[in-house]
Amino acid sequence: MPHAIPRTHAQHPRSQHSQSHRPPRTLMLVGIVLLIGVVLMIKHQVQSNPPPVTDLARFTGEQHELPETRLNRLLDEGRPTLAFFHSNSCVQCVEMTQTIAQVFPEFATTLSLVDVDVYDQRNASLLQKARIQMIPTVIFFDHTGAGRVAVGSIPADQLRADLQELAEGAANAY
Repeated sequence: MPHAIPRTHAQHPRSQHSQSHRPPRTLMLVGIVLLIGVVLMIKHQVQSNPPPVTDLARFTGEQHELPETRLNRLLDEGRPTLAFFHSNSCVQCVEMTQTIAQVFPEFATTLSLVDVDVYDQRNASLLQKARIQMIPTVIFFDHTGAGRVAVGSIPADQLRADLQELAEGAANAY
């Protein structure tokens, strides 16, 4: 009875060929794990270093009052008000936030500011009432509650002129 000679891995012709052109599975798995690690590191770095946003809260008075409540109260009191609808992530919104932070202090004694984050679910009702469709949007409310809407980024000089007009209208009303 003939005795079969067992083939070892090195003797199998296909095994030699496929091993020379294909990297070992562990090397591929290590590469994939490293790639995932790099992607997660980059994602974490981007999330932990968002673009700088100027905090407008220092101009809005009561910190714990919802924007809709604040806006309604200010309009009921006949206070001319700038309502600013934005997100903290869109480029034009961040630019407009910085412009408002630069210009608004000149008018802080005569005008009020309502800062509305469009992605805060507590502001959903106000967004519907104000019919906000694009951001950034500002609404200049005069002392009667009538509003004039501006969409997009406004240059500092233009915003200053608009706020001056709003402030003068309030001064002439009394």
